[in-house]
Amino acid sequence: MVTTASWGDVDAALFPEQRLSAAEAVFRDNHGHCILAVIEPLPGFPTPEMAEAMTIQWAVQIASDRGFDKVIFESDCLSLVKHSLSAERDRSMVGVVISDIKQMMAGFASTSIRHVKRSCNEAAHILARSCDLSSQGFISFSAPVSILKTLCIDVL
Repeated sequence: MVTTASWGDVDAALFPEQRLSAAEAVFRDNHGHCILAVIEPLPGFPTPEMAEAMTIQWAVQIASDRGFDKVIFESDCLSLVKHSLSAERDRSMVGVVISDIKQMMAGFASTSIRHVKRSCNEAAHILARSCDLSSQGFISFSAPVSILKTLCIDVL
């Protein structure tokens, strides 16, 4: 079944003390209601920009796997969004991930990526900071308690 997710807020969390990182995504429908919230540990301890790139790559894959056909991905990492929108080939390590993101996004009926301020990406940020680093990941088909208030404010 093909589903439309209006937007997917993505964020990476880095925990330097533990040398761990995690990817988070909150997908919402066109009314702003949470239809999927996911957390996944990232391998290793990447740079902040690489962590954000890996998170977007992972979120695009989730959207594809779930059959979402129209998604606007939102990230608070301006440099990554600029690289993703650029026609120039980025030959850095992050560029390899960006190239993969672009290729995967081409498979959607409609998709884009845009920069948002941290305050507009609050649900994913709160989810990122509330994750249990000892877990193997988390998936919810409704809004987790940790982001419920933020989602309600966003819908209003």
